[in-house]
Amino acid sequence: MRCPNCDQPYPEGATVCPSCGIPLAVPAELPPIVPQPVPGLTASGLAWASFFLGLASVLGVVLFVAIVLAHVAGLDPEAVRSQALLQRYIEEHPLLYAGGGICCLGELAGLLGLVLGIVGLSQERARPTRNGRTFSILGIVFGSLPLLCCVVYLIFVLVALTSGGIP
Repeated sequence: MRCPNCDQPYPEGATVCPSCGIPLAVPAELPPIVPQPVPGLTASGLAWASFFLGLASVLGVVLFVAIVLAHVAGLDPEAVRSQALLQRYIEEHPLLYAGGGICCLGELAGLLGLVLGIVGLSQERARPTRNGRTFSILGIVFGSLPLLCCVVYLIFVLVALTSGGIP
C-alpha cells in the first residue's frame, strides 16, 4: 500500500505513514457476524418442550387453585379457625388431595420447562431457528410462575401453622 501524501509504501495495518507521518485512513471495522435464522427451520424440540411443559404447569396450578377456592368458599369461617375441624374437612374431601397432586405435577412440569427453556435458549444463540427463542422464553416464564406460586403458598402455610390456623 502507498501513502496518499508522499507515495511511499507502508506496511499493512499502519495508522501513520513511516515516511511523512501523516495519519492514514484506518479501514472500517467489519460488523460482527450475527447468526440469522435458517429459513424454513422451525423451533427446536427443546424450545417446544419448554413451552408446553411451562403451559401445562401453569394450567395445573390454576386448576389446583380453583379446586381449593371452590372448597374454601363453602367453609364456615369458625370451622377454618379450628385446625382439628379443618383437618377433618380435608380428610372428608379427597378432591383436595387430588388437587395437591395436580399442583405437584404442575410444579415438576414447571421446573422441567424452566430448565429446558434455558438450555433451548442457549442453543438458539448458536443456531437460531424461527420462533425458537420465543418458545424458549415463554417456557422460562411459564415454568417460573408456578414455582413463584409455590413459594407464596409455602409462606401461607407457614403463617397458618405458626398462628394456629388459617388467618
